[in-house]
Amino acid sequence: MGGDSAIDRLELPATGELAALGNLKTVLLDRLAAGQAVHLDARHVHEPSTALVQLVESAAAAFAARELAFGLV
Repeated sequence: MGGDSAIDRLELPATGELAALGNLKTVLLDRLAAGQAVHLDARHVHEPSTALVQLVESAAAAFAARELAFGLV
């Protein structure tokens, strides 16, 4: 399930603003439904919000439950 060829790298928003998180949540749910693995790129995150941390933790658990690769750079 979810081999490396299906991994998309998604850049996290620098501040974790709610507007950007809604879009990220939609993309993550779409990838999860499609059975695609994901790597999140957090190199540009300067001020992570609590909501951003919660979204990443929730996504990690959801991808693990489906045995899909989920990474954080």
